[in-house]
Amino acid sequence: SSTGSPGNPIVMGYTCRDLRSWAKLGARVLTAAGVDRDDVVQVTLSYGLLTSAFGIHYGVELLGASVIPIGPGGTVRQVQIMRDYRSTVLVSTPSYALVLADRMEAHGVDPKNLHLKLALLAGEPWTEAMRAEIEARLFLTALDHYAPSEAMGPGVAGECEFRRGMHINEDHFLPEIIDPAGGAPLPPGELG
Repeated sequence: SSTGSPGNPIVMGYTCRDLRSWAKLGARVLTAAGVDRDDVVQVTLSYGLLTSAFGIHYGVELLGASVIPIGPGGTVRQVQIMRDYRSTVLVSTPSYALVLADRMEAHGVDPKNLHLKLALLAGEPWTEAMRAEIEARLFLTALDHYAPSEAMGPGVAGECEFRRGMHINEDHFLPEIIDPAGGAPLPPGELG
């Protein structure tokens, strides 16, 4: 389901075919980001009734990479798992990536001694300043991916290494930019 923010959660049902498609779309986003079968992906997003972790998880499995389905919280344990399992990819919210950096700093863990190379971040708005801070403090490349629960969750769109915007999976999603004031569709290049 969705998070329920700002109202009640929206429940989505998936067929087996939906889940196979979702795994493929998640794998596309991961591949565009540079993840491959040799990676160890630590997913700190929620595995509850939310869709946030599952699309990435299924995509990692389809790629043949290793997935650590730890979910949120337990920050000290998260850092220990990064060290012990040699996680190469962090999947989290941008704010939690900064919490992890704070905890590493407080406990004297040097992120340079970890194997992290990439963070796939979603779930909340973030700025280029946050990206720069995350990259500087965790010594990795931070990429955005778009994952609204109402449209399947992870696998809708994501950034590649060039970070010039997200690539949408156009064979599954038809984006439309809407004027927030009047609700009318806007032409290409407009903000809405």
